[in-house]
Amino acid sequence: MSEVTMKSAGIAKRRSQRIFLPVRLQVSGQANEKFTFAEDTRTLAISAHGALLRLATAVSKGQTLELRNARTSAVQPCTVVFLGQSEAGGLQVGVEFLSPNPTFWNVSFPPEDWKAPREEAISASRLH
Repeated sequence: MSEVTMKSAGIAKRRSQRIFLPVRLQVSGQANEKFTFAEDTRTLAISAHGALLRLATAVSKGQTLELRNARTSAVQPCTVVFLGQSEAGGLQVGVEFLSPNPTFWNVSFPPEDWKAPREEAISASRLH
């Protein structure tokens, strides 16, 4: 599907690929004017531009947070860009890095043109 076709169909082209991967993080920021918070959580999805995660602490769109990768101790500032549904365990929160940083997650992102192998091809290869 071309980018023009995608736009006319209402499908936004992503700036980078998402990977559905749980990465342990500590998220910190200002909960309100009275106190700061630090909360341990895991990502639901990651990209070179940010992540989707679940937080128990209430945050607001446009708020600045700091992510600390539990595995590498790398720190990355980000902004809350999406507030999703509230579920058991917290609210889904989309964050965007202040500048893209694909190395923050310590994973290799697949190339832009990568496509997952079809299920039939995988099943057929297991038979041989």
